[in-house]
Amino acid sequence: MHFYLAHFQVGYALLLLSLTVNILSYPMMRWAAKIENKERAKQFQVNQEVIAVKKEFKGEEAFRKIDAIYKKYHYSALLAFRADLSIFLSIPLFAAAIKTLNDNSIFEGVSFGPLTNLNAPDGLLFGINFLPIFMTLVNLYAIKMYNGEQKFFDRANIKLIIIAVLFLIYLYDKSSALMVYWTSNNILSALKITFGMVNKRIR
Repeated sequence: MHFYLAHFQVGYALLLLSLTVNILSYPMMRWAAKIENKERAKQFQVNQEVIAVKKEFKGEEAFRKIDAIYKKYHYSALLAFRADLSIFLSIPLFAAAIKTLNDNSIFEGVSFGPLTNLNAPDGLLFGINFLPIFMTLVNLYAIKMYNGEQKFFDRANIKLIIIAVLFLIYLYDKSSALMVYWTSNNILSALKITFGMVNKRIR
């Protein structure tokens, strides 16, 4: 009985950890979403004005006018970084989760629900790992919700979809403990977007 409770507590501790990290990081991520929307709106305006200039002017005159547009909006390579701020802020959290939860002997032989060993890949679908696939579907749903009425396969989305696929490839054979934590993290993030706790993409 005590052995079963210990396993039960370890599994739910992962869920509690995910919830705690989401709560603590929520103000930072909400701020990042506001910055991203502001910078994307600026990028959109810059692109519209540059397109208009290219249609009307050519050569050196077009170059001068485009340069003037960039200066007006203080456009620089940093703009691209600010437009994806939440991704960069998530990297330390992701790295910490991998370091702490993947291939950790504390989870060896510990079961949680249908997962028989939290320190190994889940193999729930006849040997195929279910959690990484489910996590990717959650990510794609979150991308769709975050971008609202924007086309799913528009330019900005393609980058996020590629990142989701790369996460699937990288995390596919990682431990169930890491996947329980990170999948829960993504579900909570998707719920925050669904219920309007994070500002959706404007452009």
